[in-house]
Amino acid sequence: MSKIICIDPGHGGVDVGAVRGSRYEKSDNLRMAKAVKALLEPQGIKVVLTRDGDTNPSLSSRCDIANNAKADYFLSIHRNSFGNQTATGAEIWVHHAAQQSTVDKAQRILDEILSVCGKDRGVKKGYTGNPNADYAINRESNMASALLELLFISSDYDNSLYDRYFDKLAEAIAKGLCAAVGVEYGAQKPDGGTYIVKSGDSFWKIAAEQLGDGNRYKELAAFNGMTENSVIHPGDVLKLPGGGSASTPGYKTYTVKPNDSFWKIAAEQLGDGNRYKELAAFNGMTASSVIHPGDILKIPQ
Repeated sequence: MSKIICIDPGHGGVDVGAVRGSRYEKSDNLRMAKAVKALLEPQGIKVVLTRDGDTNPSLSSRCDIANNAKADYFLSIHRNSFGNQTATGAEIWVHHAAQQSTVDKAQRILDEILSVCGKDRGVKKGYTGNPNADYAINRESNMASALLELLFISSDYDNSLYDRYFDKLAEAIAKGLCAAVGVEYGAQKPDGGTYIVKSGDSFWKIAAEQLGDGNRYKELAAFNGMTENSVIHPGDVLKLPGGGSASTPGYKTYTVKPNDSFWKIAAEQLGDGNRYKELAAFNGMTASSVIHPGDILKIPQ
């Protein structure tokens, strides 16, 4: 029987969680949860999300979802926050009376994350400021569980790490969760003729990266029996038409600086500010999307 993991993207809806400028914790949590889900499912693991949109289930409802699914493990994903930017790093919370096996599972998840980036804030028991209380996720669930605080949203440094290493952090969490339920993680690498859709992908972006020409997006969609308006999801496997080359991505990367805009970056990096819409689309965004210092953008070549 396949293992079941429930992932809870913390907050949602009117509860935005911690905030840094225009950055909301609820959005980071959901984006990471979906990315981890996309990595776990090819491992033969059934993944249940407590929310897959901008909603705000009650804490009890979130636990009910995990309990009713008879999940083997339950992880709630959050971003930490502090009054200034001095606090950084990752930590993970378990029940105040957690058995050593539960502590070990949480430690494995944290170790995988720290192998990518971040300061080690440790595995902690109980509730912030009260070691005899517990977060609802740990208190009301029937299985081994943990609440992950994945870097500080209040720290520009941590936000830069979160964005720069997003894919690696998602994989680290997936590896830790696999270990928690006794599944050997095998990196899912598509063969030469396929591509696994990632968070933020579009036909144009995939065509640009994998085929070397974003304008082949209609061809890519048709090759998979779809149209350019079809919706693709993280974890979907697309076939690549002839001419695809995963080893030649067709882009370089650029780290967003203070006061940057798509127009400014397009002007500096592409030689034409009027290509700002193309630049945004290449990164799975629109021209009105907000970019932050430390964000990593792909620059088409």
